[in-house]
Amino acid sequence: MTRFSKTFKRKLYKEYLWLDYLEIRTLWLPDKELSINAFTDIIGPERELLGDTDDDDLEMDGDRFISHKDRDKYEKRFESLIRLARVRIAKYGKDYPFEIIGGKSLKQVNSLDNGHFLYIYLLCSSLLSQFRDLQSVLTSEFESLCLEAIKELAPSRSQLFVSGRNALNDKDARYHGSLMTKLQKISEDLELNFKNRDYKPTSPTNSGDGGVDIVGWVDFTDKSMNKLSILAQCKCSEEWLKGGSDAYSQLKGIFSFDPLPVNYYFIPFCFRDHAFSWRDSTPVNSMILIDRSRLINLLSEDKIAKFVTTSDSIKRLKILMAEEAEHIFE
Repeated sequence: MTRFSKTFKRKLYKEYLWLDYLEIRTLWLPDKELSINAFTDIIGPERELLGDTDDDDLEMDGDRFISHKDRDKYEKRFESLIRLARVRIAKYGKDYPFEIIGGKSLKQVNSLDNGHFLYIYLLCSSLLSQFRDLQSVLTSEFESLCLEAIKELAPSRSQLFVSGRNALNDKDARYHGSLMTKLQKISEDLELNFKNRDYKPTSPTNSGDGGVDIVGWVDFTDKSMNKLSILAQCKCSEEWLKGGSDAYSQLKGIFSFDPLPVNYYFIPFCFRDHAFSWRDSTPVNSMILIDRSRLINLLSEDKIAKFVTTSDSIKRLKILMAEEAEHIFE
């Protein structure tokens, strides 16, 4: 049986991630509602996130003691998270699977539709550490979902292919086999020259994806230079925040790009602050970031319905959600 981590171990407090975690915990609470008391139980082991606390002036809270100072900090954090949830309600609209009850608790809506399940899928893909048994299927389906989204952005004549780990072992895929085989095919498709004609990956048996998950281009009727190239990275971990993890940065040391490619970065996170602006613009400067909000907005109702009804990970998440079992958290 799948088990989730009961605590959410983060060295730094990132509000958008904490709201994601609380949304996930809400889905598996027996009454599907998370109040300040439940939040206190959850955040209790993570006291360092709230700063230093004194152990005097304690009061009983459930089966443990908590200081008045801690409770004040918990309540302030929770109120801020509820305000951020209000922002998500306003921006995601009918696709947001939660509501705020009495201004003091987060609750799953009574009836979940396709838009809600797409949000839940992206939510779970943002916290892979909580879904150890589903990690591989969540990430592989994310690449396929991003391919459908990028079709809405690219010119209608574009040729678009998944080139990430999904394709590596698929003999019918355009990009499969060793990393070198894949890079040679990308070179041909995008009409790129290797900066070093004798380039070889560090390991000849390397079967990685080279840091690019989707490759595309637009063919013109002539054979002149200046092909429009499209690259995309699809990342379900916080590694995307590290500089140089986008597809262009991964390949610019290997190929000579002229002109520069359209460089997309897809993430399942809702990387937004209380104004629904980017939480941090620094990692966004060198690429076109497509986060949870933009991704949902790009997909038509038909595409969402098709994904939700055919997704193996959503099927398995529905089974887990039907258990309504808080005991699945360790």
